[in-house]
Order: sequence, then C-alpha cells, then structure tokens
Amino acid sequence: TIVNMYQNWGKYPLKQLSSIQFIAPYYHLSTGVTETNCIAPYYVYGKDLWTLPDFRSMSAPLWAGQPQHTSAGRLYFLQYTTSDGKKYATESASNIIDTAGPTYSDISMDYISDDGNIKVTYRHVEMPQTDENRTYYEIRLEVLGDIEISDFKDNFSLFSFDGRAVVYDKLGYLNENNECVVVDANKSSTANYITLGKEAPYFDYYLSSAADYVNFALIIKNSDIVVGGEKFDGNFVVKDVFAGGLNYGSLTLDIDNITLKKGDYISIDMILMPWGSQNSADDSNVRNVREDSCLDPYSIAAQTGTVIEDAFVPKVKSEGNVAEFTLSGGVNNAAVRVYGFDKNAVPEIYEKVGGEWVKYEVASANGYDGYTVHYDGDGTFSYSFIINMDNADERTFRVEIK
Repeated sequence: TIVNMYQNWGKYPLKQLSSIQFIAPYYHLSTGVTETNCIAPYYVYGKDLWTLPDFRSMSAPLWAGQPQHTSAGRLYFLQYTTSDGKKYATESASNIIDTAGPTYSDISMDYISDDGNIKVTYRHVEMPQTDENRTYYEIRLEVLGDIEISDFKDNFSLFSFDGRAVVYDKLGYLNENNECVVVDANKSSTANYITLGKEAPYFDYYLSSAADYVNFALIIKNSDIVVGGEKFDGNFVVKDVFAGGLNYGSLTLDIDNITLKKGDYISIDMILMPWGSQNSADDSNVRNVREDSCLDPYSIAAQTGTVIEDAFVPKVKSEGNVAEFTLSGGVNNAAVRVYGFDKNAVPEIYEKVGGEWVKYEVASANGYDGYTVHYDGDGTFSYSFIINMDNADERTFRVEIK
C-alpha cells in the first residue's frame, strides 16, 4: 500500500528526512509540510563549511502564501588552525540514517579532518515539535594524532554561526555565575571572549532592524571532554566578533596553548535552535528551552523492561514483548522508541489513567498510522510513537505485541 503523507502521521505532525538535489546534495527535514532544516553534508558552495543552509524557526511567523518560516544565518562545524599557521576543516566520510521518519528523524554523519588527525561524528535528531525547532545534536570528536594548537580559544572552533544577511544587536548567554544575561553584541573586529557558566550553558543572538528574520541559539545539555591527556573541567567560551559586516559567534573552550593527543575526545550534547523574529523583545524562548530540554528534559523510567540510555530520544527495551514505562520532563511532542520485539505487528499501546489502562490512540481515522516500525540489526523490531508532554508532569504507558 502506497500512502502519500503530508501534514500528519496519525494524530501528530509527521517528521521526515528526505534527500533533494538543490544547488548541492541536501537532506531536507520537515515537521508536517513546513521545512525545519536542510543539511548539506558536502557543504553548499564548494568547501565553504556551511552545513545547515536552511535553519527555520517554528516560533517565527509563516511566510505569506507558503507553509515556511524564515531561515537564519550560516552554521559551520569544526575548523581549526594549528601552531604552524595551517588551517583545517573536515570532509564527509559516511552517513548513517537510523530513521527518516515519520515519527522522528535521526541521522549520523562522520567527518575526517583535512590533516587526518580528527574524526568527528555529528548526530542530528528532530522530533515533530510545533512550538520550537529543537535541533538536537550529539558531537563525538576523537583525536587520532597529536595536534599542536596555540591560543586554543581563538584558533579551534567546535561550532560557529553568522547571520548571513542579518546584523544582530543583542547577545544573550549564561555567565560564569550561571546567571542569564543580555549584552550588546560585539560590533568590532576585535573579538570578545565570553566565558560561559556550567549549568546548561547557552548563547544566542537576537534583535535586528532587518525585516523577516529569525534569531539563533545554542544550548549545551551535557559534555565530556579529555584534552592533552587530561579530563577538562573548564568552561566553554564564545568568541564574539564582527567579521565581514556580520556577527560571528564561535563555540570553543577556555584553553590557551595545548597539544591535543591521540585518544583525546570532546563529547557534547546540545541544541541548535532558530527562534522568534524581529518581534522578539528578549531571549525568553531560549531560556525556556534551556529549562525544558536541558535542566528538566525528557526522562524515562521502566517498570517492565530496561531503559536504553540516549542523549535525546527516550528509549526502552521490552521484556517478553511487553514494556511499561513512565515518561517525565520536557514539553511538546516527544518521540519514544521501544525495542526488543520478536515480530512485526501492530503495537498495542495503553496509558495508565486514574489507575486503569486505557488504549492510547495514535492513529488517525485511517486506523493504520501514528507509529513507526523499525527493523533492527539484531533481527528484532522496535516501535516509535509520539507522546505530548504539555501540561503533564509524567505519563505512564504499556506497549505490547501479541
């Protein structure tokens, strides 16, 4: 049976990842029919390092006559200059799509640095969330050979952003005292180096005289870093500079001179988020997502089965073709995935309401949609579906295959 899917998959908006040929090969992602992100794994205009060419805000107004929100800026990943003045970036090595939808999208992209000394994997995850476009990223960077870096915070960029065609006036961030502050964005070619706090640090750019634009934010959920052969317990730093007539913000570490050694690694779980518009008076959108996605994120506990640890997607492995679990934290539409079933069938999903198990309806009037079946590498099946966590401290479910 061939089904044309547009806005919804069951009772919730579909989330999809597809492939398109535009000016370069792209992955195209959307929630329903509105585009959320495009990924250019081989970059946009040659090796310009621009990786997310379309980065659209769900909290921005729609374009007139189109189901699209405005896109923000240019987003770049790893680039660095070694102590001998040589500049390096990365090339795509492989992509693995774990799921292309229609409940959630999950793709991992491997890159190798130009000097062959770093391997980095970017995992890009999206759920069909309707309030904001939380673009979940896992960064897993492994050092394969020694690299000498002078003035690390100036010459080693884990991620960077510029406004492309928009100049922003305000910069929000979490300061060293873990306080949310807003300052004027730097309009000088001399860089400011802003040390971030450690409790889910973030930075954002917003407020412009330009029309029809969106703002930018980066929020860090977790990190685990070993550099120079030692555990790093320092702070993230934002390099804020005005370059080429645009704001340029780069995420780096509070390090001066260092030799990265074989076996060092940098592991970061973070959220990239386009948000709001020229009508945003402050960065409360960012602070809210820091709270609901990093300080009180989705959390899962299993009553029957075993929790599978994952940075962003709540996951449980069933026991005897049955899983019972409680989901808490977060807001909006969470994709949940339940593993370990020995056959492909329609999952029976129940929610405990008032002490009784009540059928949890995921399908539309069609009766067959609302969940995704995944065939996993060990020969078993897993099932994913959506749970809305607005106005709910926790919800308890039972999934079984008969």
